[in-house]
Amino acid sequence: MGNVNHSFVAQSIQGGVVFAGPSGVLTLPTTASDAALTTQWKALDLGTLAEDGLSISYQRSSTKVKDFDGTTYRSLQDDFMDGFKATFLDADNLNLVKSVFGSANVSTSAATSTHGEQMTIFHAPEQLPFQQAVVAVKSGTKRKVYVAEICQVSEIAEIKDVYNDVTKYEVTWDVYRGSDGYFLKEYRDNGVLVTSGGGGS
Repeated sequence: MGNVNHSFVAQSIQGGVVFAGPSGVLTLPTTASDAALTTQWKALDLGTLAEDGLSISYQRSSTKVKDFDGTTYRSLQDDFMDGFKATFLDADNLNLVKSVFGSANVSTSAATSTHGEQMTIFHAPEQLPFQQAVVAVKSGTKRKVYVAEICQVSEIAEIKDVYNDVTKYEVTWDVYRGSDGYFLKEYRDNGVLVTSGGGGS
């Protein structure tokens, strides 16, 4: 029989889901507790996600070796990839813009009496820099945190500016093998606490 308590309906944690910045700078979380998102990590929030805006790309594919009779003798894994994709709504979020275009290609100037805060973005062909990232979601009291020690923006969908929708950034990160040999690390907490004490007879 199924158990609805084992389900997970993802929502953002205090409005944030994806946090990303230059690789090797911050200590990576090792639990799914709320405390895992330090002030420094929260400062790297990429902003509000769209309704269907998060997917984890844990994928394997195999080649089937056939025997003389044409049946599968064995499957040999020929590819493995890990990563995540998110669609963002806060198009002016500076952290997001730096992730999409590269920090070196983005500059800002403060507002003055003659103009508002300005941002200049150079569209350049060079590969984007490596990042580290945390993806955090909740389902009631449950928590789920994905951690990427090293990742890189590998794909950006067409950016549309239209009158009847907000500008969105759909961004894909490839996650690479970390220093311990793993790719994404996934931490979960079911939110069920053990109460101390208990009655005796």
